[in-house]
Amino acid sequence: MNKASPKEKGSVTKADIANEINEIYRSYNNKNIVLEELIGLRVSVYKSVDQKRAGIKGHVFKETKNILQIKCKDGSVKTIPKKGATFKFHILKNSFKVKGEEIGFRSYERTKKSLKFYRIRKNLSKQVH
Repeated sequence: MNKASPKEKGSVTKADIANEINEIYRSYNNKNIVLEELIGLRVSVYKSVDQKRAGIKGHVFKETKNILQIKCKDGSVKTIPKKGATFKFHILKNSFKVKGEEIGFRSYERTKKSLKFYRIRKNLSKQVH
């Protein structure tokens, strides 16, 4: 009888996937966060024009041009308008504040349209150092 090995040649394990995701997250930084995929990231609403929404925490569940949907620990999904809000994204041990206007695009448009905000963030980080 042929026993299948735990890891077939060419197969991908959960650990491989976790390591790859970890490497992607390590590439996120304060300058390029406005260009990156947000779905799945831990997020909190840092500020909002609607004070009831400030402090909401969870994972980005869905994103459109105008809103982020956040899945909270209790399983509820909160819809937060991007305009007028500041979000804090938590990646590994880092966190980054982002104004809703900086990510006010569809995810597939973000790379092209957010370059303006990327350049602003890049220049600000140079001034700090």
